[in-house]
Amino acid sequence: MRNRIESFENLVSALESLPAIGKKSAQRIAYYMTMEDHFSAMKIAHAIEKAVQKIQRCERCSAMSEDELCPICADV
Repeated sequence: MRNRIESFENLVSALESLPAIGKKSAQRIAYYMTMEDHFSAMKIAHAIEKAVQKIQRCERCSAMSEDELCPICADV
């Protein structure tokens, strides 16, 4: 009998790659997202996808920005 659930293990591995998230914490988060709160899990997934697509470094100061210049540099 196979005890591994590959998609769950992949999720745990991805979470574990984040700073300050160990294996136990990754397992708890993965369990909660997959078994307890699908809506929050999808909301988090969508927010990550959107942030990765939109956020970049400001060309002038390297701060986070959704545009070429951050709001501070754009206001100067």
